[in-house]
Amino acid sequence: MNTIEPAWLKPRDWRETRWAPPIRGSCLPNETKVDVRLALLRAESHELITDETWAHKDIFMIELTEEMKTALDNALADNVPCILATASAEGFPGVGYRGSVMAYDDGNLAYWERVKRGGFKNVQSSPYVIVMYRNPVTRQAWKFFGKAKIYESGEIREAIKARTIKAELDRDLDETGFGIMVELERVETMSGEVLQSKDDQ
Repeated sequence: MNTIEPAWLKPRDWRETRWAPPIRGSCLPNETKVDVRLALLRAESHELITDETWAHKDIFMIELTEEMKTALDNALADNVPCILATASAEGFPGVGYRGSVMAYDDGNLAYWERVKRGGFKNVQSSPYVIVMYRNPVTRQAWKFFGKAKIYESGEIREAIKARTIKAELDRDLDETGFGIMVELERVETMSGEVLQSKDDQ
C-alpha cells in the first residue's frame, strides 16, 4: 500500500492549527473510523499515513462553509459582533462580545484578546468555549464549540494580529494583546441541531 504525506501535514500546518479530521453520518464501520482516527493521531508525529486513510480523512473534520466564514469575518462591520461564552475550571461562567472573531481557516476560529479579564482568565483555566453568531437581518445564526489556545507570542500570535480588524487593534493601545485560536469540535444551530461534529454520530 502506497503512503503519502499531504501538504497539510507539513510541520507548521499540523502542529499549529492541529487539523484533526466532521463525522457527518458516515456509513463507515466503527472499526474503520477507529483505524482512521488512530492513523491521523500518529500523523501528529509526522509519520506517513496511507492513501486509504487519507481518502477518509474528511469524516472527522469540521469544515466551515463559505457562508459561515463570510458572516464571521464581517460580524463587527454588520453590527452583530460574536459572543464568547466561557467557564472557569471551577464552573464559573463568563460571557462577552468579541469583535475580532474571524474564520482563521476551515476548522479554526481566532480572535484578538486585548482586555484579558474574566473571559480570558476562564480560558486560562479551562479551554472549552462557545462562540455564538446571530444576525437578525439575514437570519443567520450558529454556535461554534471548541477548545481555545492562547498565543502570547510567536508566529501564530502575529498571524492572528495581522488579520485582526483595525477597529479592534486600534483599541489595543499598548499592543500587548494575545492571539486566541479556537479549534472547532462542533457546530450547531441556535436550536441545538448539530450541523457538524468530530464526535461519532
